Amino acid sequence: MFKINNLKNNCMKFFFYFVFITITFSYCGKPCIESRGIEGAGLTITFFNNANNEYFYPENKNLSPYKIDSLRVKDSQGHLLTTPYHVNSDPVNPLKGFYVPTIYPIFIPQDDQAAFDSELTKYIYIKYNYNTFDTLKVVFKAKKEKCINNFEYIKVYYKNIILSESYNRPEPLVFTLNHS
Repeated sequence: MFKINNLKNNCMKFFFYFVFITITFSYCGKPCIESRGIEGAGLTITFFNNANNEYFYPENKNLSPYKIDSLRVKDSQGHLLTTPYHVNSDPVNPLKGFYVPTIYPIFIPQDDQAAFDSELTKYIYIKYNYNTFDTLKVVFKAKKEKCINNFEYIKVYYKNIILSESYNRPEPLVFTLNHS
């Protein structure tokens, strides 16, 4: 009789431990495995010249007055932004390649905390070479989420024309900047 009661008690203890552990882990959320969020988001831009139907940064550097190594980008707070690049193939002529830079970070935590409370406007100053410049206007609002900070929205303007926009996503914006 003692062995049966003891066995019964051990089974009950095991059952309660099992239920307790199951309930405990079911309330624990999944671990965050998100990307860096808006702190790593940027602008991936294909620069194209409509006048001569050429990319600003062709793989054959002799075809353009613009050199990818000369590209300099600053934001309106004076931060020099990172501009790594990759090679894409021309959709019309796949044998023709061109460089596409990504400009980041757009959101800089120590400067842009106000974006969690209200819309923030930032200017991106692009220097292609010693005498050719452009300005992009970036408007965004940020929001905090469980795992990452996110853009509630982000919009990019060139000469007051919207080029790209995104809502509730921390990914980079990808677009073409056409010059006449």
